[in-house]
Amino acid sequence: MDATEQTPLMQGRSGTSSLTSRLRRAVTKEKLSGAIKATAKLKQMSKKKDQQMQGRSAWPWYSFLNSMLRPHSHRWQAKAFRSIITVLILLNMLAFIFESEKDIAHKYHTFFAMLEGVSSVVFIVEYALRFYFAPERVRFKSPNHFEARVKFMVSVDSAIDVLSFLPWLIEVVSPLDLPNLSVLRVVRLFRLLKAAPVMGSFDVVARVLYYNAEILCVALLICAVMILTMATLLYYMRPEDNKDFSSILATVYMAVMMLTGQGGPEGDLPWYTKIVVIMTAIFAVGQFAIPASMLTWGFEQ
Repeated sequence: MDATEQTPLMQGRSGTSSLTSRLRRAVTKEKLSGAIKATAKLKQMSKKKDQQMQGRSAWPWYSFLNSMLRPHSHRWQAKAFRSIITVLILLNMLAFIFESEKDIAHKYHTFFAMLEGVSSVVFIVEYALRFYFAPERVRFKSPNHFEARVKFMVSVDSAIDVLSFLPWLIEVVSPLDLPNLSVLRVVRLFRLLKAAPVMGSFDVVARVLYYNAEILCVALLICAVMILTMATLLYYMRPEDNKDFSSILATVYMAVMMLTGQGGPEGDLPWYTKIVVIMTAIFAVGQFAIPASMLTWGFEQ
């Protein structure tokens, strides 16, 4: 009797077990099918990428030019190229300074014009190569080359490169002799930012300011309060008939000049005004001591 009653139960269990095993096999088969499709897709993408790389590497100068533009390349050609760019930048800065002397500018006008033209052409070619090789840089990596190049064009590096040759390009392309166009030559100063040592120095300063931002903001707030306090005291303790004390705005300028050690009020001052001037000179020590000590500590770190 017991065996007869257990038979349907055992049959039910075996049926359930058979159904479960079928479901497991179906799920496993589906997973395997999905994995096979994903693998095939990855192979296809890898093959397409290899074809693209082979197409690029077919150009014999591709790898060489790409390494030349990398800022940390150890090839001697890349180091020489970076040195040439730095020398051109320094020569252009010297020319920019000496051109302000009329006699020198007139005597060496041809040399300055040739230096400007050659440097600008070199910078244009460098920018074009950087634009072309932008997809190879990690900073501008994107699914397609167009997005990578757009990222490069809107970057700070691209803006500095464009400003390095833009004044010369406008002067050459523009058919008009505009007197105000010479103001664009001031933009040549941005060529200094192309030099690696200069950019490295700015990076150090930026890191110091970033890590000491909170204490520097507190110091600036204290300085603002000191300036306003001294300006108000100077206004209400002002001598008679002195235009330097005509308003609080005027005394703010005077307070800033005294707190920075650049000067003080002129003429005969009454004793109460002299006391305020002495207080301002004393407070100037603390105004510079706090931010200067924090910046010194930051550079030491």
